[in-house]
Amino acid sequence: MRVMKNFLRLGLFSIFLVTSICFAQTLTMAELLQGDKIKLQLPLADLPSHYKSVELGQTGQGAGGGLFETLMGSFMGAFGPGQEKGDSPEAAFFSLMSLSFTDGEEITLNDAKFLVTYKLSVDSKMMSSKEPDFSKVFWKLCLLKTSEIRSITASQSWSAGDVVKLMTDLQKKVSGAKDAAQATASLSRAKQFGLSLVICINDREDIFPYVQSTSSLRGVLMPYAKDPDVFTSGNPDGGSMLFNMSLAGTSSSEIESPQNTVMLYDSQPWPDGRRIVVFADSSARFVDAAEWTALKNTLNLKLKKYGQPLPKDHMVEADPLRGKSPA
Repeated sequence: MRVMKNFLRLGLFSIFLVTSICFAQTLTMAELLQGDKIKLQLPLADLPSHYKSVELGQTGQGAGGGLFETLMGSFMGAFGPGQEKGDSPEAAFFSLMSLSFTDGEEITLNDAKFLVTYKLSVDSKMMSSKEPDFSKVFWKLCLLKTSEIRSITASQSWSAGDVVKLMTDLQKKVSGAKDAAQATASLSRAKQFGLSLVICINDREDIFPYVQSTSSLRGVLMPYAKDPDVFTSGNPDGGSMLFNMSLAGTSSSEIESPQNTVMLYDSQPWPDGRRIVVFADSSARFVDAAEWTALKNTLNLKLKKYGQPLPKDHMVEADPLRGKSPA
């Protein structure tokens, strides 16, 4: 194997002394495309453990010197220089994209010798997405002409397990960012729900609408809220924002501790166990399970009522969530 001898003489390829094969197998293009003797692609976890990560320099790199190159050339330049594995997951990912994984195997194809390598395959649409799905990343075969390999630089060792863990960490980070954004948007909507109720109360001499359901309240508040989205929860586990029915028909002045009295609340806890609560002073925040247990006592307040209850179906037809959310 002429290319191996050259690398050994340069002292750059000693990592393949044990694992490199002695003879290059000869394949036709049809045999290669069948993927039986050499896999055209591999799931992340299936890369053989003896494959090593290296950075390969090629003559005329960037001009298509290899066969089956991954479709990264058009946007690789935007990723910046590689980082060490110990840095952020994003930097490690960018570093991996420039590396090749190989055990030194060569094949002969159309009378030319190629080094068998695998590289991460990343769809350009994924990279431009605000919510990239790292579970779709896989290993793609990349054959490099041995005559065009001009340098081999040993990199920090990456195993298939390292790569799988990195992709898992990145996916968790994406999911976490998405969940945080969703929580922020949901809390903002809840505040708007609460504000529309406060404005309504002010128009009614500080008396809460004497409704008999949250659906009826939503119908009453539509002229104040304008946007029906303010009534939605956004909780990934479902649920909806409900009205504390013990406040219906009472005066806000009857509430002794409005900053600790539930006015609106998420019917279900979020995945982290917290839920959104809008208080009678119009403040809103996430509360944990322990705090919610204490706050639930304010759902059964015995306060003075003013006037008569509105009909059960009062303004229900104006509820934008009618039939979609618990009453």
